[in-house]
Amino acid sequence: MKKSISFFNAVFLGFGIVISLLILASALFSQPFNVAPNETPLLMDAFYRLGATMVAVLALLFSMRKLRQLNKNKLLFIILGILLVQALFIFNFQRPVGTDTGYVFDQAEQLANGNFNWLKYFQIYPNNVMISLFWSVIYRGFNVLGITNHYLGAVVVQTLLYDLSLGFAVQQSRKIPKFNAKWFLVLGLAYFPMWLFNLFIYNDILGVTVLYLTLGLWIKFVYAQSTAQRWWALAGAGLCLAFGMLVRENLLIIGIALILALIFTVKQSWFKKLGMLSLILVVFGAVNVVGQSVEKQTNFQTTEQIKMPTVSWINMGLNPGTSGETNVEDTWGWYGLKEPKRTVELKNSIQARLDFMSKRALLEHFWHKIRYTFARGLTLMDFSNVISVQKHLNVISASYVMAQLTQPIYIALITLALITLWQAFKIHDERKSIIIFSTLAIVGVFLFHVLLWETRDRYGIVIWPFLFMLSGFVEDEGRPLAWQNQSKILLSLGALGMSLLLVGAITNRPILGERQIINQPTLSHTYEDYTFSRPIKLKANSEYEFKFKVYNFSNRLNAKIRDAALTPEEAAKVHIKIYAKKKLVADLPVNATNRYPVKLHPGTYTMQVVNQNQHDIADSRMFIYTTKKIAWPDDAKVKRNQKQDNGIEPTFTLERQAKQTLVDYPKYYLIFGMYMLIGIINFYLIRRARQRRALE
Repeated sequence: MKKSISFFNAVFLGFGIVISLLILASALFSQPFNVAPNETPLLMDAFYRLGATMVAVLALLFSMRKLRQLNKNKLLFIILGILLVQALFIFNFQRPVGTDTGYVFDQAEQLANGNFNWLKYFQIYPNNVMISLFWSVIYRGFNVLGITNHYLGAVVVQTLLYDLSLGFAVQQSRKIPKFNAKWFLVLGLAYFPMWLFNLFIYNDILGVTVLYLTLGLWIKFVYAQSTAQRWWALAGAGLCLAFGMLVRENLLIIGIALILALIFTVKQSWFKKLGMLSLILVVFGAVNVVGQSVEKQTNFQTTEQIKMPTVSWINMGLNPGTSGETNVEDTWGWYGLKEPKRTVELKNSIQARLDFMSKRALLEHFWHKIRYTFARGLTLMDFSNVISVQKHLNVISASYVMAQLTQPIYIALITLALITLWQAFKIHDERKSIIIFSTLAIVGVFLFHVLLWETRDRYGIVIWPFLFMLSGFVEDEGRPLAWQNQSKILLSLGALGMSLLLVGAITNRPILGERQIINQPTLSHTYEDYTFSRPIKLKANSEYEFKFKVYNFSNRLNAKIRDAALTPEEAAKVHIKIYAKKKLVADLPVNATNRYPVKLHPGTYTMQVVNQNQHDIADSRMFIYTTKKIAWPDDAKVKRNQKQDNGIEPTFTLERQAKQTLVDYPKYYLIFGMYMLIGIINFYLIRRARQRRALE
């Protein structure tokens, strides 16, 4: 029996190594695949990435060793510094609510104020019901406490949830022999790509919070001193994952990983394992029943005909034209069919796509999905509209620089995880349970999104906590290899990395001359209700007026009066006017593109939307339904014909459109200069360690 368990553990580790190598290859040598290339910046070539990664791996190994030796006061100083920078970030940037996050924000606010009429969006996508209920509890608390900025409050809540759950996992990880808990803490706090998700009011950070709590409880279970502690810890881990599955259904993958780790790594009798497995399944089932009960109590109802079939996402994932990303045709092209015919047609489409692609084409499709979901360390696809409240900051250019700087760190973390997996073959104590669990989680998430589901780059966030955990096992096991006996190899590795960086500095120079049209969002109000959950009419002979604030210069307004084009006669009688104080700065007749040239400098403006038609304009996208109790970010008080209208909120965006390079010479030198400087520091530290050993 022990031999078969060892065999399965070896298979799990083998799978982990193969999949980590695939992720590593995509992150090192390919461009993140995106069907809209201008939506996120491309990465520098493999010379830069490989060279910077070599430098980063050496620097991280040294940092891990130094952190272990650090006393509590110095560690506290570092942590406080990270938390200060983290706070400055979340208070100076915002990611406007829109589409999914807009619907969740809207519905949660409605629920928090006692309105239990569900938007049609949630009948179509019931998987987002529980996350709306979660945020409704938070917003109700804000109402009680008198907190008016609910967006910023939610960002702070997400940041606290993340930091505190990480702290819990770190506290438990101190029980692991030879594990670098200080590294785990500093890495988890300082990893900038995770900070972006604090701005994203949805279920991603909550999912990561669940993962940290589960990791902590799993460690507590593995190292429990008594039977009672072990059972309570396992129940807690099951409870966390069960809640996580309610708000983010794909965490079921982590639940499966937990069960497999329990069966194949825990040193207990099979009878006890059966009881533990039963406990987890009972907890999963009980929490699911409670979730369904809560949905009913809040008046949520849907039908098989209204909700999007599960197979539709599998069909999207096999779309060769989009490399698995959802698009309008795949989302809504089948929606009008009646059930069960719709599900049958979707299954036929899945089979047709599999038949259409040759084996090679299918493998290429899966490779594109890997590039899409796992190649990028800084996931920007859903963050291209991040807005800075600081004037004159070019967020798009800053995002490009951060994408280049963080990519080698991401690749280095994958490399450290690979070292841990390789060394895990020789580990035979309780540490193997944590390593196997983390490995199975990464394997499961990878296989699910590559082979089965639709793709999006932020879906890869689920593996990050497990990469952080695996990297923490490297320092002690790898120290003889890294810092004591192999200084010549390390010097050679560092020299190779520096040489590749110099080559990359030459091969990437053409990007300095590349100019492209960049649309930098500067303001975004509410979201577009594409499901027409509560259709709004632009009333006949009416003038709508509201104020808005511009933080950065803007030269393009995006505003949609209606999805369907207005007739020429209707359009001639609808105008958008913008005033600076009382001075008219823009008088914009409505056009079919819904895009309007403007020149708005930082300041406060008044917008008027005038409908001089003698009839209402139905299904307007210029406004959405609201109530005065909903605390929208940058809330605009709308007047209709000089009277306050608390039932609508405007929907529009402002951008700064300019033809520019993503990176100029100073930023280019910053990117390469930073890693060259780190490389020089590596040389100094390796030589100093070598000299010290020579004197011993």
